[in-house]
Amino acid sequence: MTPKTVPSNPSIQQSVKGFTLIEVLVAIAITAVISVGVLQVMTTVIDSKRAIDTKSTLFADMQRLDFIMKRDVSQMISREIIDVSGLKTHSDILDDEGSDYLLEFSRLGWKPSPVSNHKRSAIQRVAYQFEDFGSDECKPARERVMLGKEDEDEPKGFCLIRYYWTVLDRMSDTEPMQQILYDYVGPESQIELVVEQVAKESNAGVAETSTEGDIQRIKTTSDVRLSLEKTPFVRAVVLKLELPEWGLFERYWATPKVEISNAEAF
Repeated sequence: MTPKTVPSNPSIQQSVKGFTLIEVLVAIAITAVISVGVLQVMTTVIDSKRAIDTKSTLFADMQRLDFIMKRDVSQMISREIIDVSGLKTHSDILDDEGSDYLLEFSRLGWKPSPVSNHKRSAIQRVAYQFEDFGSDECKPARERVMLGKEDEDEPKGFCLIRYYWTVLDRMSDTEPMQQILYDYVGPESQIELVVEQVAKESNAGVAETSTEGDIQRIKTTSDVRLSLEKTPFVRAVVLKLELPEWGLFERYWATPKVEISNAEAF
């Protein structure tokens, strides 16, 4: 008996036919091209989001800085204080030889704490200083700036700190509270005062009169001292910040035209 031969079925043979090597390579190449494109798009999206988040954080920090300094400067008053040595300190100080701060002054509008029954003055003493970026005062700012950049060298610059006191007249154990206003600024940053000198003239039998004088800008690193023959008024505070992200930033805040009690405070 001869075995039966199975008739060939073209449809069955076609169904078990596989891909050729060329077809597989083409599919891999197409998939690779699509993957590279998707990766580039995702990288661009992630970088854009990171840049937007960074700019948003910086913008929020600048808004907070502007709000705090505007609040302080717009309520500046001529109120002298007694320092830890028991001596009177000028109401407004800009880089004075006996001061630890670039700018120090008294301001109104300090509201009582809503969580404390302890009464306190409505006048607050505040000061501003650029502290070295590597100092202990800037440690929280340094940790934020260097987050994820442990392999990089620390930049040379400062952090801007606002100091304030819970009392006006100080004792030997009175320490200021500190608040970091901006984490990092370049070494060219500084604070200036716009000062108006007004000459007071008096003649026999004539009441004393004042005449407006020149407007000057006093820098924190300047040796300029105002003339004792003229009464200086602070017209505005100018803050210059060297920001790596935006370049040189300059902001003015007008004062209530505060009279300086002693020109030698500068």
